[in-house]
Amino acid sequence: MRRLRNHDGRPLASTPITALTLSVQPPTLAPPRTRAPGKQDRWTQVSQIMAAAAHRTWQAKEIAHALGITGRKPFNSLNTQLGYWTRAGRLTRTAPSTYKITLPEALTATSSP
Repeated sequence: MRRLRNHDGRPLASTPITALTLSVQPPTLAPPRTRAPGKQDRWTQVSQIMAAAAHRTWQAKEIAHALGITGRKPFNSLNTQLGYWTRAGRLTRTAPSTYKITLPEALTATSSP
């Protein structure tokens, strides 16, 4: 009987590989993300909060308070999202950690000569 290195059945000496069998399987798709019924995504919540007083700027901590976000990690996550929305043009950063919602400009009639 061969001596075993560990209790998992591996021998001390090398064993040559004489054959190899591969099975290729299609990748599994992740299930679609579902939101709880009636729950809005974060952008919808933030835009509703900020649009209610679109004339003013909002500090990130005010937005977090309105959303019920407490704790450092969730607050940092919100700050990351605010930065992403700023780069996407949805928000305007007016000062460090201070934002204003970007509303579509009002349509004005052009004057004809």
